[in-house]
Amino acid sequence: MFLLPIRIRVSRLLGSQLRIFYFYQEEDLAIIAAQQYYIEHNELNVQQLASLIPSYIPDHLISGRGGKRDLNGWAKEVGKAFSRSYFSKDKTVSPQRVSHIRIIA
Repeated sequence: MFLLPIRIRVSRLLGSQLRIFYFYQEEDLAIIAAQQYYIEHNELNVQQLASLIPSYIPDHLISGRGGKRDLNGWAKEVGKAFSRSYFSKDKTVSPQRVSHIRIIA
């Protein structure tokens, strides 16, 4: 098991804070990336998601740059997390009700 430190900007009603979160699995980071994608785009578009992976996942976690997964692998993992998430299943949850986060890659 490893710790994966990632800097994330969390925006709330009263402002923005920069925090460091530690993930135990890459799947946990995929869930956060799926949430960010939902806030920005609402509906899943796999091609668009694949092109945006570098803005959601830090460079050092993408293969070819030291990571285990390539861009397509991350797109599949984030897409799976998006499809399983409460915010994509419950259509009454608007993107504005989901806490706004930004992964700082």
